[in-house]
Amino acid sequence: MATGTDRIRQLMSKGAWQEAGALLEKLVATEPGSEHHHNLGICLAAQGRLEEAAVFLAKAVESEPGYVPCQRDLGLTLCTLGRVDEGRNWLIRAVEAAPHELEGRVLLATLLLRSEAAEEALGHCRMAVKIAPGSAEAQRLLGRALTELGKYDEA
Repeated sequence: MATGTDRIRQLMSKGAWQEAGALLEKLVATEPGSEHHHNLGICLAAQGRLEEAAVFLAKAVESEPGYVPCQRDLGLTLCTLGRVDEGRNWLIRAVEAAPHELEGRVLLATLLLRSEAAEEALGHCRMAVKIAPGSAEAQRLLGRALTELGKYDEA
């Protein structure tokens, strides 16, 4: 028989965000913790409830400051809410905490390129390609950064 946490994971993997979120809301009331807060934040964000998601993601990071996936998700959620400076700071923290992780680098580079900070994005793009040379997304971002900086020969 599946535990409550197993059931929540199954629901999340199927995209049943509302049902998983309802179970998580009950769970965080009795067993608060970074993983439950993080998962609830993901469920709320998937339902478009971004303000609420940001609150639970922040609680997860507060209870476990080094929780890199949550730092990343909080940064992305804050950016989506238009709180770009806060989101950027969380993405930077995630990259600093896990410098060889691709996802954080890609998210930060994407944000920087959208913010017209191609010079700052370039280093993250280069590192993303170094981390995962076969990543089409990393290659695309590097090409975009080089092009925006007028370094056509390198693009």
